[in-house]
Amino acid sequence: MLVCSVIERAPAPRLRDARLATKATHCCWIALFALVLLLADACSRNPTAPEKPISYVHPPPNGFFPWPQHDPAYSFAEYNQMMEQLFIINNFGQYQGGTTPESMYLHDGLDIILENETQLFSVSDGHVAAILGSMEGQRAIVIEDSGSFGSAWMYAHTDRFSVQPGDPVTQGHPIAIVSFPTGLGHVHLSRVSLREGGSWNSLDDYQYLFPDSFFFYPDSEPPVIETPFYFYQNKSDTEFPRTGSTVVSGEVDIVVAIRDPGEHARDSSGFGDRLCVGRIDYRILRDDHMLLERQSFDFRWSIIPRTPYENSEVAQTVYKFWYTVQTDPPQSYSQIPSFYIITNSSGTEGFSILNPGTQTLCWDTREVGNDGTPVFPNGSYIISVAAYDHAGNQTVAADTVLVQNP
Repeated sequence: MLVCSVIERAPAPRLRDARLATKATHCCWIALFALVLLLADACSRNPTAPEKPISYVHPPPNGFFPWPQHDPAYSFAEYNQMMEQLFIINNFGQYQGGTTPESMYLHDGLDIILENETQLFSVSDGHVAAILGSMEGQRAIVIEDSGSFGSAWMYAHTDRFSVQPGDPVTQGHPIAIVSFPTGLGHVHLSRVSLREGGSWNSLDDYQYLFPDSFFFYPDSEPPVIETPFYFYQNKSDTEFPRTGSTVVSGEVDIVVAIRDPGEHARDSSGFGDRLCVGRIDYRILRDDHMLLERQSFDFRWSIIPRTPYENSEVAQTVYKFWYTVQTDPPQSYSQIPSFYIITNSSGTEGFSILNPGTQTLCWDTREVGNDGTPVFPNGSYIISVAAYDHAGNQTVAADTVLVQNP
């Protein structure tokens, strides 16, 4: 405008100068128009650009995020129907794998069963950090949190994206549809953080955190712990025979079959009830005297690494390979437990990456005290295990074992 003002106030020019002035005026307005367009485009692509909040007719309870299938326009009746149909078939930390130990991995999110082409909505405010994958059924959209670099939600098994990388979104904004044509339709929802110096365009730079507590789903059913327990020589597949009273010696791994059922952990036919627990503790007692109390895995504070090698190593630290414990494949994948090596953890303080180095941990039945006497002299011991789910429901189970060292 300043250039135009100067031209308008200049003395009347000669013909050649007048033509130059007219041309300059045109260039001025063209440049200004282009600048306006550039600024408008920049604003539309700026991840921090605010969007008008979307109101939910029936929002989730205070303190919780909406589920990704929760349409903001849902009435009270439609919301209740959505909650009644909510089925989480796999959750964070759950055992997954094939027929070899190397195929084992930890499930890193929530698998929510939904029909293919179900419309999905952003569960929080943010911007589109990446759209990944090219194969049908294996694509994903990542939405980074507003004002929080390096934290995001990833929606996998999605397609027909309503937004593009760089676009701002608000909670409730349509983002994609469910697309998993090769199997049971579902969206895989993960809470992710980015490794330092990493890129949202590289899955190997992702780390995964416990997502369950962000969402509301009633659960009044405690975990299921199976007895008797299993006892193996530390870091081996050699089991102490379970005939009568199990006799152990030396360094021992305690393996316990556990699964977590719940109102939303199964479908209408009853299939499911096989989720990972939130936390495990255990105690070792003799004659009602507690000799050892230890926290085992706490998935609420655990971070799962992404790369296949890292995840497989971690999975083999948390769980005993299915075919090591059971010689036959499961007859059904419903109500199937996972075999937790509860002695492979010394607890979790704050967020920490699950570490394969803890495979060396064990119950050392030959441990001696400061005075040189055995902490666990030969005799009978009670192993008491407590398992908690994300809602705080608790189950305690116990087994007896006989220590017999030379």
